[in-house]
Amino acid sequence: MSGTGGITVGLILALEASTAFAAPAGYFDLGARAVLETGNTWSMNGHRYRLYGVQSCLRGPTFPHNAGQRHDCG
Repeated sequence: MSGTGGITVGLILALEASTAFAAPAGYFDLGARAVLETGNTWSMNGHRYRLYGVQSCLRGPTFPHNAGQRHDCG
């Protein structure tokens, strides 16, 4: 792929890749500066944010689902 045809194809692929990772309607992107610390805590621009009332599971603990089988929470 050379010339302007290759540039056009590359541009189309880049645009499609960027929309594939965009947040769905009703959600928002945290952005590249956000550091996810836990399932309910992140920091950004020197501030820590926590979602209170949200219990996120850590890796290791298990829970039984409706059929009685146990699954990893995290």
